[in-house]
Amino acid sequence: IRERRLLQKKDLLSPSGGAPPFNEKNRRGDGRPGRRKERRAKIAELKSESSTEEIPAVDTGVIGHEAVAAPVASKLDVGFVDCDGGLVEGVTCEEACGGDCCVGSGACDYFTGRVAKDGSCDGDHACIKAEIGEVSGQSCVGGSSCKDVLAQSITDSS
Repeated sequence: IRERRLLQKKDLLSPSGGAPPFNEKNRRGDGRPGRRKERRAKIAELKSESSTEEIPAVDTGVIGHEAVAAPVASKLDVGFVDCDGGLVEGVTCEEACGGDCCVGSGACDYFTGRVAKDGSCDGDHACIKAEIGEVSGQSCVGGSSCKDVLAQSITDSS
């Protein structure tokens, strides 16, 4: 075995006698790109697909002429509102959400935390007086569902 390895190092033995020769492009020596490159390419492909995804048009005949489709950048970026005591830079969290979160009577009054613009904190007093690091995934839906809650995050729950 030692002699064979020595001969392979000196290119005196043909590569057909075992594993393919080492290739500068990869460390496996079989001519295929490495797994890391394959994964990065797949991730880049998925990101580009989600950012160019078409947003369906709003049927104004059913909803009414005042309805407007909310702009969505991608599935990965829904947007967040950072509330402090129910306010964001002098306006209420409800106003900052623009109908995408904090919907309902007093839904985010005195709320402190980050709420996703994905339908989270939806319902009368849903997140009132709560301190939650991040609410996302259409969480805290329903009347008083997260009232007075103290948590780091709430995701994908009602």
